[in-house]
Amino acid sequence: MQDVQDHVARLLRKALGQGVRVAVTAEADTLKALDAALWTRQAADFLPHLLVLGDRPPDSTLAITPAWLVSHPALAVNCSVLVNVGDEVPPDWARFDRLIEVVAADGVSRQAGRRRWRAYEAQRVPIDHVRMDLPPAERRAQATSTATSVAGAGH
Repeated sequence: MQDVQDHVARLLRKALGQGVRVAVTAEADTLKALDAALWTRQAADFLPHLLVLGDRPPDSTLAITPAWLVSHPALAVNCSVLVNVGDEVPPDWARFDRLIEVVAADGVSRQAGRRRWRAYEAQRVPIDHVRMDLPPAERRAQATSTATSVAGAGH
């Protein structure tokens, strides 16, 4: 789980640095662990975020928060990117401009990732695959040649 949390934190840092609003979705336990991990980072690494569990939207004054950890993606206000750390294809994923799937290296997570991949393929969604287990330089080279996100989700 730590590698997934670290990867999501890097994604959030990069997106927020570019002014992109992001929703992260997963099962409640995963979101709680990610929330705790984001709060315990060094002060210089703090990423403003909001945890929304359940199906009730938060108070409208919180809508300016740039990163949302949500059990229901439909609750994420004004977010253009959805990061899925869960086991299932998230509901409402197609309303986002981009969907990024984060798949841990363990066998159970990889199997769930393969099921989601097949579901996206069946819907003819263009898929870009980036192997996060490669060193950063190799990842960049691979991303330019085969360009792991489901790009242009809101097709």
